[in-house]
Amino acid sequence: MIACVLAVCSFGMAALPLATARVDHDTIRLSDVVRVTLIVEGSAPLRVEMAETVPDVPSAEVWHVRPVGPAQMETLSDGRQRWSRSFRADPFTTGSPLRLGFTTAWVMSGTDPVRHRLTWPEVAVHVSSSLQPDTEPRPITGIEKWPPTPVPTGTSPRMLPVIVIGSMFLLGLGLVLVWRWRRKRSPTHSAQAEALAALNAWHTADRTPLECANRLRQTLRRFLERSAGIPIGTRTNEELMRAFPFPHGSEDAVETLLQILSQCDHVRFGGPTHAEWDWDILLPQVHSAIVALAEAQSDRPGVSHIS
Repeated sequence: MIACVLAVCSFGMAALPLATARVDHDTIRLSDVVRVTLIVEGSAPLRVEMAETVPDVPSAEVWHVRPVGPAQMETLSDGRQRWSRSFRADPFTTGSPLRLGFTTAWVMSGTDPVRHRLTWPEVAVHVSSSLQPDTEPRPITGIEKWPPTPVPTGTSPRMLPVIVIGSMFLLGLGLVLVWRWRRKRSPTHSAQAEALAALNAWHTADRTPLECANRLRQTLRRFLERSAGIPIGTRTNEELMRAFPFPHGSEDAVETLLQILSQCDHVRFGGPTHAEWDWDILLPQVHSAIVALAEAQSDRPGVSHIS
């Protein structure tokens, strides 16, 4: 009876999976990386569960470990299976050797329903700096003098006015180009492009009237806020139009936007249904008002307030 128990125990111990760890280089420089492959061999079917953090706590302080691709499963000739997964390890410091350990994994193999704790063997890598220890430092030298500055020759005094005029012309041309570039990138043009893009990407067919009203109100108030450059906050539509400066010639566009904002508020608080509000007619009006206000903002001969 005792012999049978010993035989069963020996068979169970022999059937436990075997864990190994291999490195492609055991001596590297601090600027290099090392590839570590963790391998488990056991009876099929083989299942390995890795922890989320692969290196153990001491190794995580000196190594940066990240996986290289998914795990691989290979069937061996004797019917067993081999599980393997590779990792890239970057050293944070030097060491001879520098220890690299891994957290505990769990494995199930064959018909054994018990999950066994799997301990990985540690690996040691010699990490050195890129400087050669036998390199001799340079001898100390005296203070070196700067070479003499060459004096430009051949410049005639008659050429000085031409150089000055040419420099002023180039400076003026550069200022004009900067002004044109800044004008193209004005906040009004950016606000117009953002608002029009939001309207063009908007499909009202599959939305409720309340969703359409909220979306349109948010787009218009955002456009007015960016055009004037002043935060809107909790201002009402009427307070917004009275307090914000708008350029001359944009009164009609602003009045149109104010009416549309009022309609949006009317829908938000129980106004008309989708059938009573024709979005196909309303959206082109919004588009035209935004373009008109942006064009007047680009000219900016003066500002006005909507009363």
